[in-house]
Amino acid sequence: MAEAVLSYVVKRVGDFLIDEAVFLYEVKDQVEWVKDELRAMECFVKDADARSKGDERVKNWVRDVREIANRAEDLVDSFVLDAQRRRRRRKGFTRITVCCLPFPCNLVVVHQFGKEVETIKAKIHEINERRNTYGIQNLDTEVRRQADETVREWRRVVLQAADADLVGMGEEKNRLLSHLLDESRKKRSVISIVGMGGLGKTTLAKRVFNQTRNNFSHSVWIVVSQKYSAEDLLREFLRQVTGLAVKELEQMTRAECEEKLNQNIQGKKYLIVMDDVWDKDVWRILSPHLPDAENGSRVLITTRDVDVARAADSTTPPCDLRFLTEEESWELLSKKAFRIRRISKQSVRNS
Repeated sequence: MAEAVLSYVVKRVGDFLIDEAVFLYEVKDQVEWVKDELRAMECFVKDADARSKGDERVKNWVRDVREIANRAEDLVDSFVLDAQRRRRRRKGFTRITVCCLPFPCNLVVVHQFGKEVETIKAKIHEINERRNTYGIQNLDTEVRRQADETVREWRRVVLQAADADLVGMGEEKNRLLSHLLDESRKKRSVISIVGMGGLGKTTLAKRVFNQTRNNFSHSVWIVVSQKYSAEDLLREFLRQVTGLAVKELEQMTRAECEEKLNQNIQGKKYLIVMDDVWDKDVWRILSPHLPDAENGSRVLITTRDVDVARAADSTTPPCDLRFLTEEESWELLSKKAFRIRRISKQSVRNS
C-alpha cells in the first residue's frame, strides 16, 4: 500500500516540476531532491511492508513514509491551487508578464513553499537514518544477492559432481584439449569459452579441466561471478596452490597473499580456470600472479562477454558456443530424463 502511495506521489511531484517550472525557479532543486528521495524510498518499502507484521518499529517506519509522501502531495496541491488563482487574477496581462515576472505576492508564496520543502527534507533525512537502523533492505538488491549465491552453489555442485553429459560440443571440446595440451606452444596462453548463460560453458570447462589437470603442477578452479572480492579471489587461488587452511589465509593481508602466491607458482606449470567472469578487472587482478615461464602454462576463462576474452588474450580466438540443434536438444533431454528415471527406480528398490 505504501509503495503505491509513493509511486503516485513521485509522479505528481514530477508532473508538478514540469507544469510549474516558471514559478519554482528558487526552489526547483529542493523539490527535485524530495522527488528523488521519495523514489529511492520505493526500493525499500516493499521489504519493509513484508516485515512490518512482525516488527512494530518497521510498521511505524512504513507509516512515516506514507505520511511524508502525503505531506509532499498536500504541499504540491496547495501550490497548484495558488498558481491557478494567480493565473485567473492575471488573465488581463500579456503572456510574457504572466510567465516570466516574479510578482511580490509570488515571492512570498515561493518563500513559504521553500520553508515547507526544507521541513519535508529534514523529515526524510530522519526516516532514512531509521531505515538503516532497522536494517531495511532494498528488496531487489537482496533478491539479486540470493540469486547470485544460488548460482555460486550450483557451480560448486557442478564442479563436485561426476562429468555431466556433453552433447553437441565435441568439436569445441577437442579444440580446447588441443590448445591446453599443445607441447609445441611453450608460452603461457589464455583461451576463453564465450556464450550466453545456460549454453554449457561451465560444463565444457569442467570436462576439459578434469581431462588435462594431471598434466600440470598446479591446477586451480576459481568461481568469479558478478560480485567478487579481489582479496577473496587471491585467497582462494592461494588455498588451492598451497593447501593452507581458510583460517590461516584470513589472517593474511593481501600483500602477504600475493607474495606467498608468487613464491609458490613461480617456475611451475599451471592450469588456471576462471569460471563465470563478468568484467575485465578480474584479469587485471590475477594476471600479475600468472608468470610466463614458457613451460606450457594455460589459463581457461568462461564468460558471457567477448570483450573479457579479448582483454585476457587478443591473439587467441575465443571458443564461441552455439545453440544446440533440435536433435541435440532432444538427445540431452533424453539422457537426463532417463537418468532421473533410473535413479528413481533405484531409490524404490533400496527403500
